[in-house]
Amino acid sequence: VYEDGDRDIVLDTILTPELRRLGLLRELTRQTNDLRNQAGLTVGDIVTLHIVTDDAEVNLMLEEHGDELLKKTGAKEILRSLDNASKVGEIVSETGKVQVGIS
Repeated sequence: VYEDGDRDIVLDTILTPELRRLGLLRELTRQTNDLRNQAGLTVGDIVTLHIVTDDAEVNLMLEEHGDELLKKTGAKEILRSLDNASKVGEIVSETGKVQVGIS
């Protein structure tokens, strides 16, 4: 509870599954943009995003927010293998491991 003048504001601090998936979206966006920077790419350079995981939450997030991930990372498509990926990184979440690459 936070007091703002003469009123109380209650903050809901429970992490719902949707909030967790939005956090995964943000982390995949960050990791992908780090890989783009490592490769010396500019904002206008279009890439293919490679994602490999057996994490059900990540797979659900990709179904729900895949188009947003493409827009935020400058990618034209998401492939579910690392074949031909030139830069690869890894994210370890509470629910599993995600390998991320770009080409």
